[in-house]
Amino acid sequence: MFTASKSTTNYCSTTCANRGKKAEKRKERLRLDSEDIKEHKRKNLLSQDNLSLTDAAVLLGVSRPTLYKLLNDRGVGLLCISKRTIRVKQSDLLNLYQNTAVPEKFGVSQQYVYEYTSDHKMPKKREGRTVFISKFHWDKSRGLDQTETENYYTVPQAIEKFGISRNHLYDIIREHKVPKIKQGQTILIHRQELDNLMSNRKK
Repeated sequence: MFTASKSTTNYCSTTCANRGKKAEKRKERLRLDSEDIKEHKRKNLLSQDNLSLTDAAVLLGVSRPTLYKLLNDRGVGLLCISKRTIRVKQSDLLNLYQNTAVPEKFGVSQQYVYEYTSDHKMPKKREGRTVFISKFHWDKSRGLDQTETENYYTVPQAIEKFGISRNHLYDIIREHKVPKIKQGQTILIHRQELDNLMSNRKK
């Protein structure tokens, strides 16, 4: 029976330690190979217009039950090819952002978007010289609920729409107690409340 001489001892001998390290390296190599295979499959799926539910789950990186919930919550329509064959449109599934729209909406640089999407292996699609990013993955990384974002402005959106400075916007929100929420690093301002307030200020 092996008795460790101290709490940090994992192996009974140098030989066992070397075997253990080799096993760990082999396990890590298999994990990386598996991730590469998944990434390659996701890239292939981006070229397909209609996806099976299994492929849709792979593309989003979620389980089948989670996929069903997402489809239901977002009201994504399904294509019934036959009694036992169901497909979902890739464009409906990802709801793509144009690459250049992300910096404007979220107040980040184009370089940040490029590096972040690459580091986190977000699905991207190129059409000519335009790159599109999965809205689902980007919003999820920002901690945003897509059912809520339609009812809220981001700070850059509000600044652009009403032609005011960031400080002025914050003053208005604070003075009139405009509802806002913070999700991840993003502040969301209630769209209807701010629209009504700004409309009344112009009168």
